[in-house]
Amino acid sequence: MKNKINYILLTTILFFITIPVKANYCTTEEKTRLNNLANQVTITYEHAPLYEEEIDETDNGNFNVIVSGLTPDVYVETNTSPFAIFRYTDKNQGTVTQSNFQGGSYTFKVISDSNCIYEIKTLALSIPKYNYYSEDVRCEGIDTTKFTLCDPWYQFTISEEQFSTRLAEYQNSSNSSNQGAALVIEEAGNSILDFILNYYVYIIGIVIIAIGIIVYFKNNKKESDKK
Repeated sequence: MKNKINYILLTTILFFITIPVKANYCTTEEKTRLNNLANQVTITYEHAPLYEEEIDETDNGNFNVIVSGLTPDVYVETNTSPFAIFRYTDKNQGTVTQSNFQGGSYTFKVISDSNCIYEIKTLALSIPKYNYYSEDVRCEGIDTTKFTLCDPWYQFTISEEQFSTRLAEYQNSSNSSNQGAALVIEEAGNSILDFILNYYVYIIGIVIIAIGIIVYFKNNKKESDKK
């Protein structure tokens, strides 16, 4: 029984001894090289509306994240949703694009992928939020410079109730302004009409006198030309 136990212990020890161990060669020179590679990595974004065939709609809040400057020795990952890993391949030549990102703040880790494995640095990226309220039919025809809640890139967070309330207030205010302008025009027209009705005799007299003067001077000019 004792021999059997010793045999098991010996076998277990030999098993762990024979497991290959990848050395972590993090010399100063290697870290400097990897840091230089990591400094070449850049992260940008682009607005990329995504058509969703299943529901036949386009998600205008979708963004692509583009990571450039990758090499076989460094890769990039983010642990925030959506989880993504950006790696170099011969096909992408170090530039990788991932979709399904929404507006928000993201942190990306640049990690070495050589014998010296460690997290080299982090990069932050802020993507503007898309304002889905801008797609509301009630926003059609609204000047977004005057009512920013209908602007696709309005960056503040509001509830549906707040949006509806403020939109109704704006529309009521706009209608009042339009009605006020129309009333001013109508009142001006009425004033002119009243003036004409009250003083039409004088107006007609002035017109007749003006015509007489014009005819008189024309006749005199003709007489002078004949002489």
